[in-house]
Amino acid sequence: KKFETLRNLDGDDFNIVFDHALDHVPINWSMGMTIYDERLYVADTDNHRIIVYDLENNEKLLTFTSPIQKYCATVEGCPLKDRNLPTSIAVIDEKIFVAYGWQDQIQVFNLNGNYLWKFGSSGTQAGQFNTPYRLAALNNELFVADLENHRIQVFGLDGNFLYKFGSSGINASQFNTPYRLTSLNNELF
Repeated sequence: KKFETLRNLDGDDFNIVFDHALDHVPINWSMGMTIYDERLYVADTDNHRIIVYDLENNEKLLTFTSPIQKYCATVEGCPLKDRNLPTSIAVIDEKIFVAYGWQDQIQVFNLNGNYLWKFGSSGTQAGQFNTPYRLAALNNELFVADLENHRIQVFGLDGNFLYKFGSSGINASQFNTPYRLTSLNNELF
């Protein structure tokens, strides 16, 4: 919003005037965002939270975190698998799906930010993940870019596995760590 720095006449110190510029901790490394029902949903990755904004006036409406948190005093002493970092977000049928890529799970919240359930675990079988990095919504299905398993997995709104496609490689129908995924005009990219 408004941030202003004024130097005094001596030039030795600064007076800083804030007008809501730092009322809230800034977004720190947002790995994913989506728009749903005139709201912007942001996966604020390094702050371990989801932020929801009103698109009309940019007002922050809601901030929430996962109830499945492990506190780490320092990043150095906390491996990625323990940090519970949201890497992507999709909203379908009034449910917020959040990929926690290094925990190999998808957590589901209602539109008020209340935790509902989670699905997924580490592995290579159907419904298991090895870094579910990105999410996309299309036709009431959740598409998950399963980065290190080199595939896309598809789930229903209840979190049940539906089907998967892709394998490791560089040929047609193969992926090499798919880390981008989006839907536009009823197509998946």
